[in-house]
Amino acid sequence: MRVFSLVFCGLIFGCLAMAGCSQTGASSTMLPADRNAVSQQRTSSSFTILYSFKGGVDGAIPTAGLAALNGKLYGTTSRGGSPHSGLPRGTIFRINTGGLERVIHRFNRVGVKNGADPQAQLTALDDALYGTTSSGGSQGLGTAFEMTTAGKERVLHSFGSYDKDGVNPTGGLLPLNGAFYGVTTFGGAANEGTVFTLSASGTERVLYSFKGGSDGDYPSGLAVLGGKLYGTTQQGGDANCQCGVVFALSAAGKERVLYRFTGGQDGANPYAGPTEFNGALYGTTNGGGNPNCSYGGGCGTVFKVTASGTESILYAFDSSKRADGIFPQTALTVAGGRLYGTTRSCNQWGYGTIFEVDASGKERVLYTFTGGSDGAHPSSLTLLNGLFYGTTPIGGANNYGTVFALSP
Repeated sequence: MRVFSLVFCGLIFGCLAMAGCSQTGASSTMLPADRNAVSQQRTSSSFTILYSFKGGVDGAIPTAGLAALNGKLYGTTSRGGSPHSGLPRGTIFRINTGGLERVIHRFNRVGVKNGADPQAQLTALDDALYGTTSSGGSQGLGTAFEMTTAGKERVLHSFGSYDKDGVNPTGGLLPLNGAFYGVTTFGGAANEGTVFTLSASGTERVLYSFKGGSDGDYPSGLAVLGGKLYGTTQQGGDANCQCGVVFALSAAGKERVLYRFTGGQDGANPYAGPTEFNGALYGTTNGGGNPNCSYGGGCGTVFKVTASGTESILYAFDSSKRADGIFPQTALTVAGGRLYGTTRSCNQWGYGTIFEVDASGKERVLYTFTGGSDGAHPSSLTLLNGLFYGTTPIGGANNYGTVFALSP
């Protein structure tokens, strides 16, 4: 098992290596010219910072996207929030479209049994919020919880058995057929991660334990296509590359690998789950793609995989075009027949972008982050009333992260 640190350009959160700054080299093949269309940039005046975290009781370092519920936005911070001594363990916050932020729940050492260190996007369902914490709980290895909009928490499950349960859930909860589904980064029979199901009453069952070989390891996230469950893993798959897979999973827990990334023009290491769009799965890879990317192993891709397992690349990022952005690590958002996402970028390649890709593979950069008061290394996007909203884990007025809005 390979354990790394989660680093965003020097900011260490502690989990699995997902940093664009440190990417595994991979073999490359030439990319067709029509798959590397010239990007267009628009640094828009419609970009607005709604809130800059102060790093105290209001929270700090929001690493995940936002959930929309009843016209308001809800999110998590992985640090900050606690007024008590010791390491603050994160918050759940609400923010309106005018930028008024309010913490509705604080995680801390005093209440660690209720979870700590939330790093996943919340799920809004039936006027309640559902999510996970990567640590805390009765065994200190993470929780799944239900939260009212007033901040009353109910722990549905505490993770704590490496071999049977799965540990450290860093993804969100996906509702399907009256239950929730999610992934744990570690744990399971081989300690390479699991896919689990969770009832509304809190009964948890591991559907699949990754073996760390051709089936993939370290699952990224899940999606529903045609009423069935699909997902990605960050590593495993191809024996030569270990660059991740796209998989299908039956209700009985039988896994079928749809595609194994090889690290060439097809991409490598999907660090986010797929998104359903027009009857297929779309996602991003942190590496692979354009062999001319000056980073060496490729700068990442936007890909499509059909339910039968045919993979194609919509767009390959290219570090020679600084405005293009590199290292996409978040899930895609569908709006108006187009796909929207973000790149993390890093160091001399900038501080991240917000981009749009249409079905033909034409890419357009909507905003380029400067790493200052506007933040850096953006999360996934959430659409509400025609605007995109998201977070950055660093930057802003106090360098503890931001909440932003953008008109597409």
